[in-house]
Amino acid sequence: MIKTNGKTVLYIVTAEEREALKTLLPEHQDIGVCADVSALSQMSESSLSNLVDSTNTMIARHQALRYRAIAELNLRRRRSEEVPAFLAAALNVGHDRARRLVAEADALVNRLPKTLGLLERGLLDDSKAATVCKSTADLSDDDARSVDTALEDRLPNKADDNKVRRAANYEADKADPGRHARRAAQRSDARKVTVTQHLVTRSTSLFIRNCEPAKIAAAYERIDQGARRLKTADETRSMDELRADVALELLLAKRKRRSNSRRHFAASRGDDTRRVKKQRGADRRSSDPGQPAQCDSAIAAPTSAVPQPRTGEQPVQHSHGGG
Repeated sequence: MIKTNGKTVLYIVTAEEREALKTLLPEHQDIGVCADVSALSQMSESSLSNLVDSTNTMIARHQALRYRAIAELNLRRRRSEEVPAFLAAALNVGHDRARRLVAEADALVNRLPKTLGLLERGLLDDSKAATVCKSTADLSDDDARSVDTALEDRLPNKADDNKVRRAANYEADKADPGRHARRAAQRSDARKVTVTQHLVTRSTSLFIRNCEPAKIAAAYERIDQGARRLKTADETRSMDELRADVALELLLAKRKRRSNSRRHFAASRGDDTRRVKKQRGADRRSSDPGQPAQCDSAIAAPTSAVPQPRTGEQPVQHSHGGG
């Protein structure tokens, strides 16, 4: 927005950019023409509709021009990490977004020239072009160009990104039928748990990604059964809310501690000494005829507790009496 002679004027581009764009886009010489905002209220509806359509076309052409400029800059910088860093600072976007812009620019210029041509003619916007780039990212250059050719006549009629994605995936599957198997193998090697925080709603989501379908189905069945048991006539929560609560309860439930009867501890040297002393006392009592017979059953069991010699070792000799 620039004020000139007390009037607010809206410029599509600056004067310097307009002169540069005239040489790049000679077929559209009126790109930098300014529009008086106050004149919009006096325009007819048909004129406003034409203005919206022409503005959309100009935006698409500028987006195509920006893609070409990014690809050329990336080529001159030898595809270094300086280009995403520069774009992030220049466009005030995150580094991941800047890296995606560089990848999309390289794909459109080198692998998808017909899609870029549609963008330059105003028949496509950058969002749909980025969708085609994503759907063909795992294809070879030749397969990507064949998909690009097949989509040239179909993309201008697509109203939203989902339709563009379905069309691009269909052509990509025809060009490379084995790409789904490769993707499945890559996803199975990338099992992970991710946490996403939603700043607007102040909530958090937990995702378990790329697991075996059978295990996920079994886990969901268990969660669903627990939620259905809780769904009574007085329950106000929906089934989705109950499933979420049951899933969290299952994850946060404390594991029952097992009985200590099976817990084994490594025997120390002191334990061995105590076993030997008990065995000596048992041997002395067994040799004493004055001991009652009820001790016989008590001393029979501990013999299994005496450590047996390993193969190649001599048995432990126990001396009777003070030796």
